Amino acid sequence: MKKENVKIIDSIPYESRRDMTVRIAKAFYNKDAETGEMTYTPYAVEPVFEFLFYVYCVEGIQFEADENGELEDIILTARGDEEVHNCYLQYCNGELDTHVISGQIDVIINNAKAIADFEAQKYLSKCRDVGVLIESLTRIGEYLQREEAKIQNVESADKPKEDDA
Repeated sequence: MKKENVKIIDSIPYESRRDMTVRIAKAFYNKDAETGEMTYTPYAVEPVFEFLFYVYCVEGIQFEADENGELEDIILTARGDEEVHNCYLQYCNGELDTHVISGQIDVIINNAKAIADFEAQKYLSKCRDVGVLIESLTRIGEYLQREEAKIQNVESADKPKEDDA
């Protein structure tokens, strides 16, 4: 990490606020790529937020890639630098409550929660729709079985018995 004149930014630009909101919202849930099943993962929100704080809210730092092009672990690197990590701790300790970005972060987090809730409702709605479909198909199957049994009863009643012949 390179650093020069490290400080908390005055205001988070709109594009950065939008990106932070979307990434935090996505952290609430983990969607399995194969099954599409969603798992609630609120424990992932805090590390995602910390990562985003360093990336978008602290200026004067630049994270570097190694010789293989791999970006260094931003959270570990930032925590390892007292000056950089202190910026995050100031936010966590409420020392930035009068700072513009504190209000912006509150809006970001509230919007992320709203998006996560909306996505959860969409997912649950799909699950309910699938449940209704399965229930309907089950009822249709049961109806068809009853009708087939009636037909078999009628057919067997219509057949002449051997004693009658």
